[in-house]
Amino acid sequence: MLKQRECLSSRVQRDWKWCPDQEEEEKRPNRNGYKVRAFSNAIKVITHHDRPILSAEEALMLKGVGHGITKRISDFLDQAQDGAPALEPYALTEAQKRRAALVLQRLPGIGRVKAQELANAGCMTPEDIRNPKYSKILSDAQKTKLKYFQHSEQSATLEDAQIVSEFIRQNVSSRFEVIVTGDHRRAAPTAPCISLLLLHPDHVFIPFPSVPPPHVRASKPGSILHKPFRPSYISVTARAASPLHGDIVPMLTDRGLLAACLSSGIRRWSGIVRIPQRDPQGGWHPRNERLEAIRRVEGVYKRLDLILSPMKSRGAALLALTGDAEFTRDIRTRALRRGMHLDEYGLWRWNPEVLTTEAEAPVQGVEPGAHERGFWELVRANTEEEILGVLGTEYVGPERRNFAYLKKPLERIPAAEKSVDSGAKG
Repeated sequence: MLKQRECLSSRVQRDWKWCPDQEEEEKRPNRNGYKVRAFSNAIKVITHHDRPILSAEEALMLKGVGHGITKRISDFLDQAQDGAPALEPYALTEAQKRRAALVLQRLPGIGRVKAQELANAGCMTPEDIRNPKYSKILSDAQKTKLKYFQHSEQSATLEDAQIVSEFIRQNVSSRFEVIVTGDHRRAAPTAPCISLLLLHPDHVFIPFPSVPPPHVRASKPGSILHKPFRPSYISVTARAASPLHGDIVPMLTDRGLLAACLSSGIRRWSGIVRIPQRDPQGGWHPRNERLEAIRRVEGVYKRLDLILSPMKSRGAALLALTGDAEFTRDIRTRALRRGMHLDEYGLWRWNPEVLTTEAEAPVQGVEPGAHERGFWELVRANTEEEILGVLGTEYVGPERRNFAYLKKPLERIPAAEKSVDSGAKG
């Protein structure tokens, strides 16, 4: 591999000026200027390409390298390669390593640091990563992404999302509600990932917000956007007790739907799904065929997010998971300016407790002298319509939740509007 790799990117740069075709053409009295320029351009294109070129066939794909020059390159390499020593990894130039790292960064899950580590070890192309010498450098999640890269690089269609959601509905308890979210819920024909929200009447625990009181956030707002239901550490005990990880994920894996896990948390599973197929009668292909297809990595694969939300968080979860980002920013900013907090679990109001003695310490995050502490209270607004109503905006359908369709820009809310009707308290 390394012996052949050096032949084009390095050897062409080093030896091409001695190639008889170019040298003879330059010595002719009536030399063909077009040919000389063609040779020079080919050398420039190959040696300055953003990644090493491994073969004459790859060179042919570059602009400015034609079939004639490709044949000369191939003949030249065949002659020069016989006595050429193999190039060891340490002999690679820094420029070659940098170019290789740029190529490797294009692969899913491979960042700048990991790409450079691979290039320093001698990995020059995506094909090289299959070599155990380089694949052992990767994490399990990176190996999974690369394993299904060729199969899941295409966007998921709305039909893909509907097929997967229907399969899950037919295979889990009827008490689960399965809702397509993300770009597909906004009527986008394709999306990078299938996103499904799962709701169950027995899943009711809602965590309290960990953000500071509203007057502190107003002075230091920071970012009001974050990934909803972010993956986090989950213990073995919590995993076993979780309806998502203890029941749904193992069952769907056993039935030949889920192919591999990329990341997981207490309320989110992210991984690779194989799109199930139907037989001529409309039923699903047999389970053993689905499992065998996954073993052989055959079929159509897409990215999938499964999110389990508390039932009372239905409206807030749908708002957070549907987007888009600008719409989410708008409604969360409206909440903040009303002294409230909106996250994927609900709409919250801060209930302050004014301290009566100087000895009592203020809550963490409150400026000294404020002497105020309190707690977040969940507002009784369980649906999207109710939440948007409390925030003073009309209901916006999912298909219109794109920044271009917002009816009016976010306006400054008068102080008089910041107090919310007491009837909305939970």
